[in-house]
Amino acid sequence: NLLAKDILRKPKRIEVERANTTAHTVAHVLYPVDQERKTELLSELIGRKNWQQVLVFVNYKETANDVVKELKLDGIKAVVCHGDRAQ
Repeated sequence: NLLAKDILRKPKRIEVERANTTAHTVAHVLYPVDQERKTELLSELIGRKNWQQVLVFVNYKETANDVVKELKLDGIKAVVCHGDRAQ
């Protein structure tokens, strides 16, 4: 903000929606599960709850690849999207 104050004259701030808010259509749910059963539970939840779009975050690209592979084996369409590096 200091740089903006030095450069801009009479700046205006416009917000479309309040910053740092969660969309009302997004639900956050926690399912306690053992590490080795995470992908199995994810697959089960997608099928049981008939979820059509799911976004899954993982720590490493290899984990992302493994999750997609397992979901596909369970007949669930899945794609991986990563920057080819660990997060």
